[in-house]
Amino acid sequence: MAKNSYRLSVHSSSHYASLFDAAKISIQPASSGPPARPWPELAVAMIGTGGGEGDFDFDILMPTEEGHVPERFISVAQSVLSNVTEMDDAARAAGDTDPNPLDHDEVLAYAVIRDGYVEFHYFATTVNTEWSVYFTPNGQGGWDCRGFRL
Repeated sequence: MAKNSYRLSVHSSSHYASLFDAAKISIQPASSGPPARPWPELAVAMIGTGGGEGDFDFDILMPTEEGHVPERFISVAQSVLSNVTEMDDAARAAGDTDPNPLDHDEVLAYAVIRDGYVEFHYFATTVNTEWSVYFTPNGQGGWDCRGFRL
């Protein structure tokens, strides 16, 4: 597996989970013009390490219903954050099929919570590319990596 400066495992999952505050979730209306979002509003929880060395800040995006975030999405966000370093490692391993993989020094930009799955969206810092990796709950409190969107 390639070494990457932005692997979330520099901190424990419990560290990222401790940064989540449901009271600080902001509701953002959809802006006019493309690209159209599947939701008229979007809830955003910013997860940040408070600056310092490295870029380990990312957002959790959740759908809203009638101007608020349903508790089921809050629970999923908490579950994701409780497993985020393992999920990040699995997402990075999903692309390591080459015996000499390139390290694009990718950064987790945001995670999208949806009914039935979670999407981690990455961008690279060394080349112009971005991609998403998908996860589904495994029924045991964790998440199974399903790979890239085809």
